[in-house]
Amino acid sequence: MQVIPVVFQHGPTPRCAPAVHASSISHSVGGFGAAQGYALVPAEATQINPGDEVEVLRMIP
Repeated sequence: MQVIPVVFQHGPTPRCAPAVHASSISHSVGGFGAAQGYALVPAEATQINPGDEVEVLRMIP
């Protein structure tokens, strides 16, 4: 399983987006501190596209 730090985007359809660019996530500790939540991506997932649904742990109200 991958745990990806995310930030929330508010609007008519609430969404979340990575807190850091995907190419630098493996060594970006700062992204975890800026996270408003964490996306839990199953180990068998080979790719996540915008609009795909994943489980998210929300860390802010």
